[in-house]
Amino acid sequence: MSQWINAVFFIAVSLMCYILASVILEGRRYAKYDYRKQYEKAHKTLSMQKVKKSSLETLLEGIETVLLRSGIADKLKITAKGYLLISLAIFLCAFLYFIKIGFAAALIYSLAITYLPYSVLMIMVEINTRKIKKMYLNFLNTFDGFYNVEENMINALKATSDYVDEPLRSILKKNVTIFERTLQSIDECIDRIMKEIGAKEFRKFLKFAKLHAKFGGNFNKAITKLREQGEKMASIESVKAASAFVGSGIILLMIFLNVIMILNLSRYPELVEVLKNTATGQVIAISNGVSIIFALYMIKNINTTT
Repeated sequence: MSQWINAVFFIAVSLMCYILASVILEGRRYAKYDYRKQYEKAHKTLSMQKVKKSSLETLLEGIETVLLRSGIADKLKITAKGYLLISLAIFLCAFLYFIKIGFAAALIYSLAITYLPYSVLMIMVEINTRKIKKMYLNFLNTFDGFYNVEENMINALKATSDYVDEPLRSILKKNVTIFERTLQSIDECIDRIMKEIGAKEFRKFLKFAKLHAKFGGNFNKAITKLREQGEKMASIESVKAASAFVGSGIILLMIFLNVIMILNLSRYPELVEVLKNTATGQVIAISNGVSIIFALYMIKNINTTT
């Protein structure tokens, strides 16, 4: 009997110690919990919460970014909606042309041909990004000098634009001019520049510029840190960018040759008959179309990870 009493007593003491320790630890944890800070953070998050975009808006935004970074938007004055309409027209024309080799094959080849111009634009984006990456360190040094003199970010960007090459020169001059002629804020001006520049290091500088414009601080120290990081990353980035460009170019060339071959084969009725009406022909046509789509996906993947 005494053994049972000792056991119950031991369990009760253990539970009391556990509860006491839990209360102490919870009290320490919540003592450090800053309710006011958390409330302000939640309020800020809710007040700045963006409205969720539809799939069409997200698609148009992605197209607009590629058009801007490739430089086509300024040269041809084409908008994202205009490009989307042109793509739909290309898809319909390609589908009507390839329907003679079967519905599935026509759908796949139409999608591939529609996406082909977009892949070319992505390679153009990569070319422009490589050019901007090469100017990054020179830009930082020049901007730092003008910023020390001007003590104004927009004036420093405007002065720096005369000492950099294309396409960076046009991007800076255009957006600074828009800022000067409209009621645009510095944040909006920097956001517009960021939209046209795909180089990660350069975008990091622009993010620091936005923070400095909003909260102040020692911007020269931030530029020094960015310069040090840029010097370390310069050689690595150049090798990666060169590999991406060469790989994308080779894949795109093979896709063009493949599409030309299919267009040439579709001119012969006897070959079209075999491709459309035999199981082997359909397998060949569909698998070839799928390989083109996979190659286009590889181009996209290569140019979004560099």
